[in-house]
This record gives sequence, structure tokens and C-alpha cells, in this order.
Amino acid sequence: MDSPGAAPAHVARTLLEVPAPFDGGGVIRFLSWHAVTGAEEGDATSFTQSARLAHGAGTVTVLLLDREPGDDADARIEVTTRVEHAADAAELLAGTRRL
Repeated sequence: MDSPGAAPAHVARTLLEVPAPFDGGGVIRFLSWHAVTGAEEGDATSFTQSARLAHGAGTVTVLLLDREPGDDADARIEVTTRVEHAADAAELLAGTRRL
């Protein structure tokens, strides 16, 4: 979803623990199915959304990390933020945590 000629991105990856029970696959499938063409995209394990932020554009990608079947431990997801200005990364991550 990066656009040609865009400003260099500041990229950050964060691992988040999500309390059980959490149907991560169901959430990602729902978001992917209802994605806004040109602004969002997803598949069975990841979802990417673009955003207009205070200092420029950005994207956030949520990736489900593998768990063993029947594992009742908290789920883990990897969140990757790409922003034009580093100051926007926290805002984008905070919005993802609320999701």
C-alpha cells in the first residue's frame, strides 16, 4: 500500500499480548471481508489499513502469530506501523490496541 514517491517511512514492529479468549482469525477475516478498497486489505492472517495522521500518511499491519491448537495462553499479534513522521507511530499503535 506504499505509494510511489512517498516520503521515507519510519517502520516499527511491536508484539502485543491479547488476553484469551481471542478469536484473532475471526477478527482478521471480518476486517478483510469488509475492507475498503484502496485503503485496506487483508487475508486469513493479516490486515493492513492506511491512515491519515497528524503529520502525514501511515499504514498499520496486524499479523496473527501461530499458536498451537488448543493453546489457551494469551494470543500474540505483531503490529507493524509505517509512518512518514515518527511522531505519528504512537497514535497509530494506540488505535490498533483499541481494535
